[in-house]
Amino acid sequence: MAAFLSETSLDRYRRACAWTASEVAEAASRGATEAINTAFDDPTPCMRHAFGNTQALNRGGDAVEASLYAKPDQSIVPDCKRRSGGRHDWRN
Repeated sequence: MAAFLSETSLDRYRRACAWTASEVAEAASRGATEAINTAFDDPTPCMRHAFGNTQALNRGGDAVEASLYAKPDQSIVPDCKRRSGGRHDWRN
């Protein structure tokens, strides 16, 4: 029992939990983006890049947390302009 509860085992468990949480958040982000593509006939790149996720793999503390979030409007539009080189027609 002591070997199971050793620091090495707990560290491996934390990493496995963090990896799993990160993968779930990333899959949720991909799923939300796919739903945008399904729900709209001609979604813009801004709509396709509206979701983000945080990774849980970090060295600090015992808490494991990853999340899916919708980017605020003010961060989506500049991101789309940067990706398109500032052009108004996103598909060129």
